[in-house]
Amino acid sequence: MNLNGKNRSNKLLYYFKNRSQKKFKRRFFLVILCIFLTAVFIRNYLFFALRIDSLSMHPALNPGDYCVFSRLSLGLKKPFSENKKNNLLFRTGLLKCGDLIACADPDHKPRSSFFQFFDVPLGIISLGTIRLDPQVYIVRRVLARPGEKVEIKNKQIYINDSPFTPFWNIYFPDRRILPEAISRRDNMPPVIVASGEFFLISDNWDYSMDSRMFGTVPAEKIHARAIKVFRWF
Repeated sequence: MNLNGKNRSNKLLYYFKNRSQKKFKRRFFLVILCIFLTAVFIRNYLFFALRIDSLSMHPALNPGDYCVFSRLSLGLKKPFSENKKNNLLFRTGLLKCGDLIACADPDHKPRSSFFQFFDVPLGIISLGTIRLDPQVYIVRRVLARPGEKVEIKNKQIYINDSPFTPFWNIYFPDRRILPEAISRRDNMPPVIVASGEFFLISDNWDYSMDSRMFGTVPAEKIHARAIKVFRWF
């Protein structure tokens, strides 16, 4: 083979090798992009996991446990509609007494309007993965639904004027019974749950914040229901 023939052969080999590498890079990029988009869709619309970092739901949940929550168990939400009323495209299930849920932390104060202004466009560009004002969750349990009356007398729960014994374990580390004048922990006057709201309770009765302190929670603030707990031993 003469020199010109070798050069043409080398150019062809280089061309096909370079073309193959470019095709591989494009395919690799598309695979990574598909994985990323799938993960974002699952996280924002189907399921997500939270690492438990407090004793507020002891003994059901302990620090280090991972709890998987299903958004779809309540319904399919509209894009970028967290914490807004009528934020579901359609509803798939209703909350009931005893459900473990993840809701927006009532004590979390949103950042300034400057950050909130850029939060939506940034969320659209990043497909919800980057937020200037990230969502903060707490895990609690549904005690009462809209229209029900809740009252607490000396650590005893009353729902619709009847004594209620929870079918889950409640932890009472403090045997003292505090009067209502000091705290609503053990004694709380009757509260009628408003339409579209829920009364939430902690399993760790004495050392937790829940609806006894911060009031009932709107349904749109409840984002998902627990479906699986992974224990940390």
